[in-house]
Amino acid sequence: MAESAAKRFLAIVQFRSDSTPTRIRDDAPTIIEFIKRISNGEHELAFRSPDGLFFGYFIKTDQPPRTFQSDFMGCTGSRDGDGFLLFEVGVFITATGPISRAGVWLQRH
Repeated sequence: MAESAAKRFLAIVQFRSDSTPTRIRDDAPTIIEFIKRISNGEHELAFRSPDGLFFGYFIKTDQPPRTFQSDFMGCTGSRDGDGFLLFEVGVFITATGPISRAGVWLQRH
């Protein structure tokens, strides 16, 4: 069977609304490590809310994305009520301003 080509995705994480700054500080690094693991090291921070409750990473992976949601829920840092959204990124990319670094990553990957 032929190996599947790597695809680009945006992985978005939202901590549940009652999460404390301590919980975010303690659990975000574990969730980010999960994202790095599923991307095999090909990732770039796309955005982060000022309070840290909501963030997204662009990732590139050849792994089948079907399992990522259940893998996220099994991740040590995630809890009931946290959200995870993953969608494939298309071909057309344009970026400017403070988020242009993420746009450049997409153009190069």
